[in-house]
Amino acid sequence: MRAYTFLHPAVDDHSRFVHFEILPDEAKETASAFVGNATAAFTAQGVRIAGADRWRLLLPLRRRCLGRIRDQA
Repeated sequence: MRAYTFLHPAVDDHSRFVHFEILPDEAKETASAFVGNATAAFTAQGVRIAGADRWRLLLPLRRRCLGRIRDQA
């Protein structure tokens, strides 16, 4: 049996700030938590996801993750 870990990256193309986590799976709950952690890390470093980019980039991903979690409930 193979054990896998998954690298979840988030990169700001302007500042080149990178946040990544090595996580045990790609489950919806894990991915959703990663998006929240990445957003907090970017904010802590002063990197903003502003205006249209915030809606264009983050919300679809969060909706997909949260939608899948809700579908399982």
